[in-house]
Amino acid sequence: MRFQKSIIVLLLLIIIGCASNIEKNGSLTPATVVELYFKAWNLQDYETMYRLISDGFKTIEPSAKTIDDFTTYAKAQGITTVKIDSIQEKSNDGITAGVYYKVRFVTQNKEVPFEGTFTLKYRANDGVPGWKLIHPYGTNVDLSP
Repeated sequence: MRFQKSIIVLLLLIIIGCASNIEKNGSLTPATVVELYFKAWNLQDYETMYRLISDGFKTIEPSAKTIDDFTTYAKAQGITTVKIDSIQEKSNDGITAGVYYKVRFVTQNKEVPFEGTFTLKYRANDGVPGWKLIHPYGTNVDLSP
């Protein structure tokens, strides 16, 4: 069992590492960004999750000001596992995209279904250029151009 978990973690790290290289070229699709966000959450890889959030959101959301703030917030959700059921790009005009997701969060051995649509914007000047989540949680939305 431990060997299987090690192999799964290694494969996901390779996928995330490859995605990081693709992201540097700005060619990661919006749906892939959402998928990586949830996969990173499942691995408790808060740094990858944080990289996928727009800088504008980070400036307006107190729980995302720094990676430490974000990590504290994410851990406080008590989510131990994220199971992805569906991720589908619904719209994309090259600047803004909508990605529908359906996931199951596991908290204290209880599965909680959750679905919605993330809005992503292509950010050329956002640390690493590429598609970024402008409203991953909370009430604040990065409305900057």
